[in-house]
Amino acid sequence: MKTPAAFFLAASCMLALPAAAESPATKPQLKFGEQTFALEFIGGSEATGTVNEYIPEGETLQRWTKMIAVRTQPTGNDPGKAVGALVNALKTKNPQAKFAVWKSNDGKKFGVDFITWEGNIVEFNVFIYGRAANGTGLTSHQYAERAYGEDVIPFMRGMKDRRSKLLDQAINFDYPMPVKPVADPK
Repeated sequence: MKTPAAFFLAASCMLALPAAAESPATKPQLKFGEQTFALEFIGGSEATGTVNEYIPEGETLQRWTKMIAVRTQPTGNDPGKAVGALVNALKTKNPQAKFAVWKSNDGKKFGVDFITWEGNIVEFNVFIYGRAANGTGLTSHQYAERAYGEDVIPFMRGMKDRRSKLLDQAINFDYPMPVKPVADPK
């Protein structure tokens, strides 16, 4: 099964190394809307930054329908350029993908939302970039939804009506601070 370009676009600047698995009872959780998400992946390094991926309880990283990701990127400090780079990568991978770029009223955050597809998978994404709180590097927050196979057409038809609400939720969501990877004891 192929994975949509959007999933790889976000991680393309970082080498993600999985953290040690946690038992379900100890995994950090968060609520987005009415749904509970559990932290399923922690990766990265000091050099590449950190990535945390949360998916709904009961889903897997191999087949999820919704995902929230929090990333730190130690290089770069211009969220507008980061969005531009993501859009360029998207257009290279899927020139037909539709997207919208926007910035916050105070100009501190930039975002992009888009829909892309590959094979029998379609994915809607919202990325929000801002400067890191410590002034070094960037943070990015992602909300994504996926549909597979026979669910693709209904997903696409319903997106027009759901997009505004999803954007509002993603932009106003209180994203957690990223959990850093555990160092390999080797």
